Amino acid sequence: MQQVFWTVFAGVLVFVVGQIIIKFVIEPIHEFRKFTGEIADALIFYCNVYSNPGLAREEELNEAQRTFRQQAAKLLSKAHTVSGYNLWAWCRLLPMRKDLQEAASYLIGISNGVFDNSQSASENNDKRRRVIESRLGLLTGE
Repeated sequence: MQQVFWTVFAGVLVFVVGQIIIKFVIEPIHEFRKFTGEIADALIFYCNVYSNPGLAREEELNEAQRTFRQQAAKLLSKAHTVSGYNLWAWCRLLPMRKDLQEAASYLIGISNGVFDNSQSASENNDKRRRVIESRLGLLTGE
């Protein structure tokens, strides 16, 4: 009878520990990686807007600007939900925090750059895109 109790107890303990690992480690990492995929999606989807600043319709410009700014904020906030982020970054499962901060800064740069009508705006936004891709390990086919 005591053997059965310890067997059941060990099984429940393994299940509970497994669920804790899933909820506090695996799911946040998965959500973070999923979100970086959303950033890649936006970089591709709005490429025509930020590569030709000031030429799109007003609502497209506003939508792209809002999207990139929101993604910059979410990128940093999602990193805070990953327990042991620095460990996972050190293991190269996630980008380093300094890379996240730089990518967020460049997302804001693209957000600000969609209304820039200067001659160098398109080139500046393309450089920002390349830095974001590099820091987050994204491939957008550009």
